[in-house]
Amino acid sequence: MKNIVYRTMKILLSVVLVFAISGILNFALSPVMYGHWAEHYRDEYSGKIDTVIIGDSFPMYAVQPSLLDKKFGCFSFNECTASQSLKESYYVLLDYIYTENIKTVYFGLDYYNFLSDDISVQATQITYKRLNSPKVKMMFLNEFVNLENANDWLFPLRLSRNNFLEIPKNIKNKLTYEYRNYLLLESDSYYYDKGYVYTSKVKDDELGSFDMSEMLDEQLMWFEKIVCLCNEQKITLNVFQTPNKQARIDVINNYDMYYYAIKQLADKYHFRYYDFNYHINRKELLDDSHFLDAGHLNYEGSLVFMDWFCDTFSSDEITTESFFEYDFS
Repeated sequence: MKNIVYRTMKILLSVVLVFAISGILNFALSPVMYGHWAEHYRDEYSGKIDTVIIGDSFPMYAVQPSLLDKKFGCFSFNECTASQSLKESYYVLLDYIYTENIKTVYFGLDYYNFLSDDISVQATQITYKRLNSPKVKMMFLNEFVNLENANDWLFPLRLSRNNFLEIPKNIKNKLTYEYRNYLLLESDSYYYDKGYVYTSKVKDDELGSFDMSEMLDEQLMWFEKIVCLCNEQKITLNVFQTPNKQARIDVINNYDMYYYAIKQLADKYHFRYYDFNYHINRKELLDDSHFLDAGHLNYEGSLVFMDWFCDTFSSDEITTESFFEYDFS
């Protein structure tokens, strides 16, 4: 009997030690990220949110909830996360349906999500931390965690974007009064507005070559599941693609296949869909100075975009056909 008790205690202590080491490493190695603020304000505003923006980092840098609230009289939250996959977006939406009274969803698509089934463990963990419903959390873990990646989920090295030399800086930032009380850090260039990330920086272009004729059926299936979930819950769904730099669009082969694939689903399920790369004022009002990089808008770009965004989704007179002109040349 004593041996059983001893072994049990040893196992429990080992588990506690592993989780303690994991927590310490996470605190020391993981840099300060926008999620720290977003998770806090999501909890603070819980029960008030009736509008949610889902998607990856493109809409995260583009859609400002405060401007959306002012225009439509709603209470919105930007729940976009970096590299959020279509499958992850489905569970984010499900989480909001379980925990909030959602009436409207703005879904910011990224054409690249339809070309790859690769899942970033780092991005998935960030999404998981933002979920509030225990039931959805369990469903999410069942979908994304397996024996092969269990170690990545337990230890935090996967979240580190820096090296060990950054540990003093990380610890210093996380011990500040501002960080502990969810105020902005002086050394941080981001602004947090209910999930929206502000930046005025401009980086070098990161261009890649994509071929939209290689769209994956599985990704279209997950997108369709999101659409059906909104229909079942009688939630108004608005789907959009944020504008990219002209140079990025120029290296995408068969981009029209992506647009028309989503357009067919929009016609089938009766949701509004706008690709702002096709906006009639795209060339006149938006130039390279409005972008953080090849695909993400900076703050000035997001202000231009929000004018288009609010005008577009507030007007019942704008039809898909009159909104677009298929000519990137």
